[in-house]
Order: sequence, then C-alpha cells, then structure tokens
Amino acid sequence: MGRSPLPALVALAALALVPVAGRIHGDEPLIQIDTAFVQADGDRAWTIGNPAIRYSIASGNSGIVATGIVDPTSGQDWHQRDAADGFVTVGGVRYDLGSNAMQFVEATTGEWWGGVRLNLRYLLAAQQLEITRTYAVYPASAVIETWTTYHASGTRAVTLSDLNDYTLTVPNATARWITGTSAPDESGGAFTRVGQDLDDNQVLEIGSDTRASEQQVPWFGLGADDTPVFFGAMLWSGSWRLRLQRHGDSVDVRLGLPNFATTLSGGSSLETPHAVFGFTTEAMPVVSMALRGFIDHALRHGRPYGAYVSYNTWYSYYTALDEGSLLAEMDMAASLGVEQFVVDAGWWPSMDGDPSVDFVHGWGTYQVDMDRFPDGLSALSDHAHQLGMRFGLWVEPERVDRNTIGQPGSAAERMLAMRDGRYDPLVPNSQALSAQICFADPQARDWIIGRLSDLIDTVHPDYLKWDNNFWINCNRSGHAHGTGDGNFLHMRGVDMVRDELRSRYPDMQIEDCSSGGNRLSLDMLAYSDVSWMSDRTAPAGRVRHDLEGLIDIFPAPYLLSFAVTTDTEPMNNDDPVFDLRTLMRSRMPGAIGLSMVTREMSGGTLAGLAGQIALYKYIRPILVSGNAMRLTPQQIDHPDAPWSGWDVVEHVSPATGDAVLMAFDTADAPLSTLVKPRGLRADVLYQVESADYGDLGSVRGADLMARGVEIQASDVSRSHVVILHAQPPSVERR
Repeated sequence: MGRSPLPALVALAALALVPVAGRIHGDEPLIQIDTAFVQADGDRAWTIGNPAIRYSIASGNSGIVATGIVDPTSGQDWHQRDAADGFVTVGGVRYDLGSNAMQFVEATTGEWWGGVRLNLRYLLAAQQLEITRTYAVYPASAVIETWTTYHASGTRAVTLSDLNDYTLTVPNATARWITGTSAPDESGGAFTRVGQDLDDNQVLEIGSDTRASEQQVPWFGLGADDTPVFFGAMLWSGSWRLRLQRHGDSVDVRLGLPNFATTLSGGSSLETPHAVFGFTTEAMPVVSMALRGFIDHALRHGRPYGAYVSYNTWYSYYTALDEGSLLAEMDMAASLGVEQFVVDAGWWPSMDGDPSVDFVHGWGTYQVDMDRFPDGLSALSDHAHQLGMRFGLWVEPERVDRNTIGQPGSAAERMLAMRDGRYDPLVPNSQALSAQICFADPQARDWIIGRLSDLIDTVHPDYLKWDNNFWINCNRSGHAHGTGDGNFLHMRGVDMVRDELRSRYPDMQIEDCSSGGNRLSLDMLAYSDVSWMSDRTAPAGRVRHDLEGLIDIFPAPYLLSFAVTTDTEPMNNDDPVFDLRTLMRSRMPGAIGLSMVTREMSGGTLAGLAGQIALYKYIRPILVSGNAMRLTPQQIDHPDAPWSGWDVVEHVSPATGDAVLMAFDTADAPLSTLVKPRGLRADVLYQVESADYGDLGSVRGADLMARGVEIQASDVSRSHVVILHAQPPSVERR
C-alpha cells in the first residue's frame, strides 16, 4: 500500500474488525467512532461517512456498485453513474471489482486509526483469488480512503495487472493538477498549479513511471478556486497514473498504478497503494481543510510535527566538513535560536572527487572519516545536545559508490539494481560510478537495516535525512520482482525498511529528500516528518512559489526550505536594500531551515536572523495546527515575465481560531492590497497584530472575513506578517 501502518498497531486494528453478516438491516450504524460511521442501507448496501462526506455502495444488476458521493450539508451528490468503483486484470482477464463474476463472501467493519472502515470480501473462484475492497473514513475530514487486497488462496501463482485504486464518474469541471520537480521554467517550473478545461471525449493522462512527483504531484482536482472542488490523490511515492475523460457533463476518473504485471505466489497477499477522493464543502472550503483530519488520523496517527528551526551544512560547507568547523557553527547556531543541527553529506572517508560538491565517492561503507572527525560523529551529537539542540544526519540508503562493493560491511553486488543489464542506463557499466540498491531484494533490506541501525545506535541522531539522488526501475533477475514490477516492489521494500526504523526508533524524526521533492506524495506523511521541497532553495520568490503550489495538499510544517545567502540575495541586515526580513519570511509559510556560514556575518545580521527566528517560533503554533490557503493567485516566476504584485497566504488554526497572514509585495506592486481571510470564527473578537508595527486593534471575525484586511506597503520590508489572535469570551465581556 502507499503507506504501511506500524505492524504492532495493525494487529490491534485487525482485532477490532466486526463481522456484520446477519445484521445488515439494522437502523443504527454498524459501527461509529467519533463522527465516523458505517451503516447498512439494506441487503448488500452500505454507507460509510461522517458529517462532511457520505459514500454509498449497493448491489445492482451488474454487481456491487457505487451509488452516491454526497455532501450531507448541501445535499450535493457528486456521483454521476452507478458502476463498479474499481477493476483489476487477473490472468489476462479484466474484472470489475464487485461484479457478478465475483462471489460476494461477507462484509466486515472495524475501527481504523480513530475512524472506521468497511471491508467487502469477494471470491474469484476460477482464479483461486480472494479480493477485499476496503473503504475508510475519519472524523474532521471530507475524504474517503480506499484500497484493495488480493490473496492467492490456492497453491498456484496468480498474475495481476491494471491495479486500479478507483474509477468514478463525477461532474465535469476544470481539471487541475500540480507540476512536478522536472517541469521546465517555461511552463512555470516545479509545483505550478495548472488548470485545463477538457473538450468532450478528450482524455487527459498524467502520472509518473519513476518517482511520484517528478512530472506531476500525485493529486488532481476538478473545479474552480471559488467553487466546491472534487479531488483525489494517490498515497504512493513510486509510479502512478491518472486518466480523466470527459463525456458531456461528466468526467470519468481512473486513478491507480501503470499497467504492469506482477505475480502473486500461492498463499501470498498483495495490497494496492491507498488512494483518497473527496471534495471541499462550505465548512471545509479549501482542500487543506478537507484533508487535515485524514492526515492527522490515517497518516500521522497523532504523531506531532516538529517544525524545528534547523541548520543544515550543505549550502554552507557542502562536503568540506570537519569537526572543529561544525562545533563552532553549532555554537553560533544555538545562539541564534536554532533548535536542530543537521550534518549533511560528506562525513565519510574516500572523498577523492571534487571536495566541495561530490558526495558519491566512498558512499556506502557507513564509516566515519576519523581524520576529519577524530572524536566520531557522536561527539557532534553530544555537543548539540549539550547546547539544547537536536542532532541530525544525512544518509542515502538506496545508493552506493560501486567502489565500496565487496568491502567489509558493504553491499553485495547482487543487491544492485540494474536496468537491461546496466547499473546506469546512460553509461556503460565500466563508467557507472554509483548504483542503486534494489529494496525488493530481502537481503538488501536486511543489509541496510543493519547498517542504519549500527549508525543510529552509535551516533544517536534525533533526525535522519533520507536522501535519494538516483533512480532506475530495476528488472534484474533474482530480486523477488519480475521484469515490469521493479518500481512497485522496490517502493514496497523502502516502506518496509522505514517501518522497521520507525519501530526501532519511534522518537527519531525522518526527513524525506529525493533530489528535492521527487517523492512528494501524501503517503510520505506516514513515513517522514518533513520533506525537502526543492534543491532550488533560492531566490526567495521561487521558494514562495513552491510553498503556494503545495500548501493545499501538504501541511505547512511538512514543507522544508533553507534560507541561504547568495550573490543576488545576500543575508545582510546592515543595508536595508537587501531586506533580510523578506528572505527569512519567504520560508516561514513552511518549515524553515538555515544553511549559511554564520561566522562570516556581522553582529547586525546575526541579530536580524535571531529576530526572524523568534518571529517564526511565535507564529509556529498556528502553522503546526493550522490549515493553509492562498488568498491571491500563486506567485509565478516566468523567465520572460518576472512576478509583479502581491502574494498572500493565510494559516488558520481550527483548534484555537488564531490565524496568520503572510503577504509579500514587489517594487512595482500597488501600495496596498485587500485580502479576505477565511476560516475564522465569525462571532469571536480578534486582536490584530503586525510583526513590524505591533497592535493594530480588534475586529470581529465576521467583519474580517466580509470586509477584509488591507495590507499596506512598508518602508521596513516587502514582507508583512499579520497575526489574528482569537480572544476568549472573557476578554470581550471586559
């Protein structure tokens, strides 16, 4: 599946399953957890939902089909056609899930991560295949999660293909998606929000054959910014495919894996990646709100976000690392208010390439360079902890320098991924410096778990930066995969390794990094705690562009970028023309990091950095618990048309009602902009505070949303942070 819950918790959840056969006619819900429920609507008919969404399935002439996708508040039914909501090809024959070709066996319900799930089990007797179609829903969300489990009940192998997550027909509207990391600048670059109206019978296909978000982020929407939006997403960081086809006033939606074949041996099981679909509502008017309950329950399982202010060594030192320099940098970082110090690539021996940027040579031994770190990395970890900071360390588990193969404790050659006999399809094997480890291979998984565990047990990091800079879809024999399913089973293996690490080190946080954001998918919120968005962490406007493209889907504290100093945007607080506040604040809509040589900075610049770090910590509680939304169009930096105007983002906390507006203007922008916050508490009085000018007075939430907030250009900075503090009733009475 797109995410693997922790094994111990899976067992507990399995015990909660309750067979419902024999009581499907009851008027009361079959199960209800908080506001999430499953109810029986008759013979072989069920509804799963909560106050924000209801999904109905019932037996019809062709089998068990989808019959409704309803917003209970407005009464809108997004469902357009009664039909099977998924399909699969077994042994070359396509079957609709739940069709009359399958024998219905039973329905079961159960608690599932604070929500509920409904399992519909079928038997495809001719293929000796058991099929369980699962639906889940959670409180405080407007999405349905679904996946399918296949079990070969006999002794013979079964070949599966067309592993489809769902097929639905919904009203036609503008198709929306977000570009991936490889999108060219000419089309807006990475993480640009795209909209396209489909012609009648037109087909739109997007997806990836490699890592999830190289071409497009695995998410789609149907609708306009000012109307309810039907949306969906794959919970999978490998290959995927979306197909939309318009038929008059309707659109057929197919979401799932590319059409490869995989073999299920007798007695074994396969679970598809999970996927979600849902819609925005009056109470949850943006996708981030509709998704948040699902993310918190189904993916995070209540696991908090750190959103620590981090220092990372990459852009400041690259691989030219040594113990003395880093200890001094730690001292300075701690004095600025940095909470976490991360040693990036370059801490191992045999760095015989370009010492500034080469991090391939020698990688794979997991040994520390004792010449540069005579006291070992644990000395750095200990020093960070003495300063009150957390300590982090870079690794790239899925790649090694081929020169390390055969060294004591290193990977074996048979573990290396190959594509058509090559380690790297672009060069002959004799020229391939590095190679990918194929995690579909059980021996490779055991090897990497052992190496990472030894490293973690020695260094005691609080944080692991998991990078991925090389990718091929392996089709080498002997790796427990076939010629076409290497991508799928490698990602399954990666998930297994991450599950094991989480089990062994439950308090250690993990950063996802894949040459930037090549694995940005919702399932990564289960495996990692923060994601490095892009290697392009400057200029500041580009960082805001990326954040504004992604915050509809991913919570703000999950999206990491670094503040860096460059020739065109130096971190210099001694000259106001450089506007240090804007450079720092452009990273604040997400998780903020620093990567700069602070010992070369003036006292005024260091004080400026410390002040902005303090501001981030001040607003962080809103970012961590809140939902994010754009109040203006996404900032777009096109090479031939530089951005001009205002871009504004709002974060609002459903827990407290507090909100923060972050606004940015350009030199030729209007002198002010009027924006209308959303999601505030209408009957609550808000104290309005400017980060630069202090208290601005009190206004009721309803007035703020109806009349808006006018933000004026300032001589202090081109960035503006406005905090809206929800006041308790006692304050209003005084």
